[in-house]
Amino acid sequence: MNVQITHNTTKNGIEMLFSKPIENELFLLLQKLGFKHAFNNKLKWYADFHPPYVKFANSLKSRLESNTIGNQYPCILLLNQLMTM
Repeated sequence: MNVQITHNTTKNGIEMLFSKPIENELFLLLQKLGFKHAFNNKLKWYADFHPPYVKFANSLKSRLESNTIGNQYPCILLLNQLMTM
């Protein structure tokens, strides 16, 4: 899966655009972490432009695009990997 990350300078936010719909577990994880789902684009998520959100988004992109998450319980593995960085 590809993830495009953009700094929206107009709204001072970080945006993640996924290449395909995400799993429900990742959907819930993003919500719990404070990301918001764009109403006009089901593949887009956004948050305020703060270092923790930027770091998380870049780490998520790296893991998803390199397929280093694993197949079983990918969101749990992803969260564990990101928390140990």
